[in-house]
Amino acid sequence: MYKKIIASSLASILVPLSASAQQSADADMDVISVSAARTLLSDNNLGSTVSTINEDELNLRPNISVGELLRTIPGVSVSRSGVHGSQTQLRMRGGEANQILVFIDGVKANDIAQGSEFNFAHLLNYDIESIEVIRGPQSALWGSDALSGVISITTRQASQGFKADVFAEGGSNDWKNAGATMRYGNDKFSGKLSVSSVDTQGENISRQGDEDDGYENDTVSMNGQYNFSDNFNVNAMVRGVNSKSEFDGTDWATGLPADTSDYVESEQIYSNIAANWSNFDSRLNSKLSYSYVESDNKNVVEDAFSVTGFTTTKAISDSTTVGYQGSYQFNESYQLTLAVENLEEDFKQRGPASFFGDPNRDESVSTDSYIVELQSMLTRNITLLLSGRHDDNSDFGDSTTGRATAAWMLNNNNTKLRASFGTGVKNPTFSERFGYFTNFVGNPNLEPEESTGWEIGIDNSFLAGDLNVSVTYFSEELDNEINGFVLADPVLYTYTSANEDGTSERSGIEIESDWQLTQSLSLGFGYTLLDATEEDENGSQQDEIRRARHSGNVHFTWISSSELANINFNVDYNSEMDDFFYPPTPPYFERVELDSYTVVSIDASYRFTSNFQAYTRIENALDEDYEEVFGYQAPGSNIYLGFRYLLN
Repeated sequence: MYKKIIASSLASILVPLSASAQQSADADMDVISVSAARTLLSDNNLGSTVSTINEDELNLRPNISVGELLRTIPGVSVSRSGVHGSQTQLRMRGGEANQILVFIDGVKANDIAQGSEFNFAHLLNYDIESIEVIRGPQSALWGSDALSGVISITTRQASQGFKADVFAEGGSNDWKNAGATMRYGNDKFSGKLSVSSVDTQGENISRQGDEDDGYENDTVSMNGQYNFSDNFNVNAMVRGVNSKSEFDGTDWATGLPADTSDYVESEQIYSNIAANWSNFDSRLNSKLSYSYVESDNKNVVEDAFSVTGFTTTKAISDSTTVGYQGSYQFNESYQLTLAVENLEEDFKQRGPASFFGDPNRDESVSTDSYIVELQSMLTRNITLLLSGRHDDNSDFGDSTTGRATAAWMLNNNNTKLRASFGTGVKNPTFSERFGYFTNFVGNPNLEPEESTGWEIGIDNSFLAGDLNVSVTYFSEELDNEINGFVLADPVLYTYTSANEDGTSERSGIEIESDWQLTQSLSLGFGYTLLDATEEDENGSQQDEIRRARHSGNVHFTWISSSELANINFNVDYNSEMDDFFYPPTPPYFERVELDSYTVVSIDASYRFTSNFQAYTRIENALDEDYEEVFGYQAPGSNIYLGFRYLLN
C-alpha cells in the first residue's frame, strides 16, 4: 500500500486542503465553518448546530483516538466493541453510524466496503488540527451519507517557515506509539509530511478466557499547495492507513464472544487534488476537484470446517468523485453557489461459497448530483442559508433534498437565535442489498431511507465572554428505516435486511457550555437528552438500540500561569440503553439492557523547555467495568507516558 501512497504523493506534491483562494476568511471572523455550508461561513451566520474541537484542545489530550474525543460533543454517542482498534461506531441524534458523513481534509472518508460507515478506531488525534461536528440532516449539501450530520476533520497545514515535531509514548498492555511531522511554507509553496505508528498487545475483549486482542496502525499523511498567482492555486492531499485488529469471534454455543485468533487487516487510501481560481475582482470563485478513495479489508476467522482451520474473506471498494463548484458574490448581501458532482462507487466481495450461498460479487453504483445554495444577509444581523440538491442514482429513484437555516444575532453579538429545517436521504449499502459471507443473505429490493428534521437553538455569551452556553431542541423522523437483523428463515438461521413500515422518531435537547472560571481554570459541560424510538411488530414505539436516554460530559482544565504545566480531568456518563443479543436457540434474538457507566480520564503535561514536553494520561482511571456493545468488554484502567519535541 505504501508504494501507492508514495506514488500518489509525488504525483500531487503541489498540495493541502486549504480552501480555494476566494475562501480566506476575514480577519474579524473568530470561528469559520468548513462544512456547514458549501463555502466558508462565519459562526455568527450559521443556523445549524455546530461544535468545534480546536488544536489547543487537542493538544491537551495527546494521541487519544478521535472517537474518544467526540464523546464530549452533545448529540454524539460512541459504541466501541472492546479494546483499542475494535470497531468504533458513532451515532448522532439517534441515527445510525452509516448516516454520518466523515470528511478528512475535504475527502469523503466513509468506507463503502464496511457498510458505508467510518471506523473511528483507526483515527488518532495526532496531526489533527481541528474537528467540526454539524448535527441534523445535511444531505442537501453533501448527499446520501449525511442524513444525520457531518464530521469534518482537518489535519495540520503548513505555514510560513519550517516546523517539525516528534513524539513517542509507551504504556499499559505493551503500548508503543510514535510519530513525526514536518511542515514548510513560503509565499508560493506549502507542504506537510506526517507519519505515525501504534502497536499494542491489547486486552481481552470477551467475558471469558484470557487471550489478548492486539492492534497495529501505521498512518502516512501528505498535503501541499502551490500558488501560481494571487487568483489561482492548486492543492492536494494523500493519506494512507494500514491497520491490523485482533478480535474474538462468536461462540455459537452461547451466542457470546469467546477467545479466538480472528483478526482483520485494513488498508485505506484517501486522496484529492483541486484547482481554485477567482475572477471579476474575486466575486466569482471556482473550484475543480478530483477525489479517489480506496479500501481493502481482509477478515481471517477461525473455522472448524476449513481445511486450514481459518477462513479468509475480503471486502474491497474504491470511489471517485469529480466535481465543479462556482460561487458568485452579487453584493455584500447575496452569494449564489452552484455545484455538480459525479460519484462512481465500485464494490468487490471475495470469499468461499458456503451453505448460505456464494458471496463473491462485483457491484457498482453511479450518482450525478446538482447542488444550489443561496446565502442571504437580510439585515446586518440576520442570515438565511437555502440549499437544494438533486441526485440521479443509477440503482435507485432520483432524490431531491433541501435545507434552510436562519441565524439572528442580538445584544451586540452576545446572543444568537438559530433555526434550521432539512431533509435527508441514505441509500442502502452494498452489504444490505447483496449479502455477506455468513448467514446474512441481503435484500436487493431495499429502498433508500428518508428523513425530515428541524431544530431551534440559542447561543449566549455571559461574563464578558468567559461563559458560553448553547441550548438546542431537535426533532427528526425517519421513514423506510432499514432493519439489518430481520430473521429470514428460522430453520436455516438466515438473516436479511428490510425497510420498516413505521416511522422512527428522534427528538431531544442538547446543552453545551464552556466557562473560564479563572485565568488558569476552565470548565466544559455537555448534556444530551435523547428520545429515539422505532415501531415494533405491534405498532408500538420502542427504544432504538445503543441509544442512551441521558449522556453527558464534564471536563476541567488547569493551565499554570507560566503555561508550562496543564492537567485535564474528564468525566463521561452514559445511562442505561438497550442492545440486541443473538442466542443460538429461539427466539434467536432478544433485547438486553446495558448498564449505565461513568468513565474518568486524566491527562497532564509539563513543558521543560520551549521545545521539549513530557505528558501522561490515564484512561478509565477508576477501572469502571462496562460494555458499550453486549458481550464485549471495554478496556480497564491504563496509563501512558510520552514526550514531544518541537522544532520551530
